[in-house]
Amino acid sequence: MIRAARQNKRVVQLGTQLRSTEHMKTAVEYARSGKLGKIGLCRAWIVGKHSPLSHGPDKNPPKGVDYNMWLGPAPRRRFNPDCFHVNWRWFKDYGTGQFGGRAVHLLDIVRWGMNVDYPKAVASTGGIFHLHDGRDTPDTQVATFDFPGFSVVWEHRMWSSHPIGNRGLGFAFYGSEGTLVVDYGGWKVYSEPKREVVADQTGSLNHGAHVRNFLECVKSRKMPNADVETGYRTTSWCLLGIIAQRLGRKLHFDARRQRFIGDEQANRLLSRPYRSPWVLPV
Repeated sequence: MIRAARQNKRVVQLGTQLRSTEHMKTAVEYARSGKLGKIGLCRAWIVGKHSPLSHGPDKNPPKGVDYNMWLGPAPRRRFNPDCFHVNWRWFKDYGTGQFGGRAVHLLDIVRWGMNVDYPKAVASTGGIFHLHDGRDTPDTQVATFDFPGFSVVWEHRMWSSHPIGNRGLGFAFYGSEGTLVVDYGGWKVYSEPKREVVADQTGSLNHGAHVRNFLECVKSRKMPNADVETGYRTTSWCLLGIIAQRLGRKLHFDARRQRFIGDEQANRLLSRPYRSPWVLPV
């Protein structure tokens, strides 16, 4: 996709809308300012109680749905509402669970704030511990990404609403002089060691700003806030974490080659077979 966008001089904006949200930009500026001291850990998370899937029977697709096209290159299977709109993301054949659904948005700002591209290594644990309803992506997962001098941790729980840092969703930069905690409503900085609020900003999501940025870049031909390559790098974090959880071991990643080091089983999971007649362009 990156190659196609560059060769054809196209403007491609991903739906990681937080890149165009004003208080996310100022949070990144604060994280990079040095005021937090040495940042040794970043964390991102989402927790909450999800309802189980319905366990309903297979049936015919709704009228007007081209189900074969909806499946695309994924394996053929009978239509079931549990695997259709919205809920498709909880199945490996169609989506990447909570990691690809929510983590990509929050980790994208962490990556931006820390000004890094790819982790050197990733480890992850988790599984389906509560929502035994037919899904095959984890309802519980923790992943750790290793970088020189700091680590990043992702956590999701889809069956427990107890928050982290009083927030059910968010991310944080932990520094030697202070901690910056961010969510969709704004951010606060807590000093060390007294944990007093020393800076803050309120805010809200602004999807319209993301659309405007795209349209302006179509006109100006400038790079959009969430260019396809920017999105690819953050998406890669999520896919690496998913593969590490499925294999149950720590994986080391060669960013230049875009391959795992010394682990061909893991490398085989970097792609998947396509159902005929679909093919992946090379």
